[in-house]
Amino acid sequence: VLQQFGYVQTIPRDPQAAANHLTIIEQIDHQWLHHMDRVLTSVMLGN
Repeated sequence: VLQQFGYVQTIPRDPQAAANHLTIIEQIDHQWLHHMDRVLTSVMLGN
């Protein structure tokens, strides 16, 4: 923790230590798998 002039700033943990590598890969795969669920195609826009 850095404290200077009454301001406290925390230092984030190392990403490798903060998250499970396999969990991150599964989340990324899930996002790409459902990407088209959130995208409007040209047909949906009426073009």
